[in-house]
Amino acid sequence: EIHSKDVDHNFNIPDFVVLMDAVPGRINTVWFSPDQAGEFAIQCREYCGLIHYNMRAKLFVEGA
Repeated sequence: EIHSKDVDHNFNIPDFVVLMDAVPGRINTVWFSPDQAGEFAIQCREYCGLIHYNMRAKLFVEGA
């Protein structure tokens, strides 16, 4: 499930072509099946304020 508590965001995992809006007051669900193991970038693709460029995370996939 993807949601936002403040402003619009866009959840993105580029290596798996995953894009999903995160909108305040709404819950969205995204499904994907990783086809490779490794470490992958997660980022926000919707400009959401001064800390937008720090909104990054990592996805770790084991045994895909």
